[in-house]
Amino acid sequence: MEHEEYLAAGQLLLFSRQGIFQARIYQGDSERRYLYRSLKTRDLELARKLASRFYYVILFRKSEQLPLRPKTFGQVIEEYISLRQAQYDRSERVEINHSNQRDLRKSLDG
Repeated sequence: MEHEEYLAAGQLLLFSRQGIFQARIYQGDSERRYLYRSLKTRDLELARKLASRFYYVILFRKSEQLPLRPKTFGQVIEEYISLRQAQYDRSERVEINHSNQRDLRKSLDG
């Protein structure tokens, strides 16, 4: 690492690799993982501002119990497939119920 400094009372690490600044925050879960973000700048002052913004976004997401990491495309597709399958299963039951009601009406009328 070419440059390294701690911000936000030591909870945020600002560092550079090949001149590009990055930020790292401890995720704080049982898996002991970190969240990394490339700040995509070579300017130290801008990197400090972007790193602080990243830190406060993560704090907000933690306080609101929102996911800290975005979902992958595969996860989104899996959720969509299960949702559509559940909708399909419900629609089949509705059709079966309607046909049962028609049969019941015919037997009562007839």
